[in-house]
Amino acid sequence: MEQQDLLSSYRKDLKERILVTSMRAFKERGIRSVRMDDIATTLGISKRTIYEIYSNKEELLLDGIMREDKARKRDSQLYAQDKNHTVMDIIFHVYNREMADMASTNPLFFSELSKYSRVMKYLTNKTEKNHKEALDFVKRGIEEGYFVSYLDYNVVLNFISFSSKLTMGEQMFQKYDVNHLFTNMVVLFLRGFCTPKGIEFIDTKLIKEGYSYK
Repeated sequence: MEQQDLLSSYRKDLKERILVTSMRAFKERGIRSVRMDDIATTLGISKRTIYEIYSNKEELLLDGIMREDKARKRDSQLYAQDKNHTVMDIIFHVYNREMADMASTNPLFFSELSKYSRVMKYLTNKTEKNHKEALDFVKRGIEEGYFVSYLDYNVVLNFISFSSKLTMGEQMFQKYDVNHLFTNMVVLFLRGFCTPKGIEFIDTKLIKEGYSYK
């Protein structure tokens, strides 16, 4: 029993190492240029060992993305638990986190995601599942006076989702700096449904922290 527990613990640790190493390589070099051999060499293990856990690169990529999504969600929930944080504080906390991540990510990573159908299906389903949470968040923003109340946010959220898919499909990540593109998209949509109070918060925050969307 003890030996079985040790093997289970080793396998769990190995899987974590594979995911961390793989996602780092995918984001640094792009997905398609990273081979399973490269990951195995970096970890000092055989390619066969990786294939015992993941049957192909897409399965590995999908698991890595899901792992990062769970970590981001935990971080956001922990930050939101502080009652002193407004919806705008939460948005910019997520914004800063994503900016930091994108700063070290090769644009190829984003443009190549569309080549993997299982990954795109997961991202689409995730957006649909998050729809209700987003509506609850919007309701809170209206109550706090940052979001206007006269819009149909089901339409707004669907439009944002569609625009994100279009951006990836058109491979705009290859045409523009990732941070610049992300900032413009966030500000475009966010300002669109903010009250004057919300817009003032955005402009003050971006100027104070040195961002520019011009």
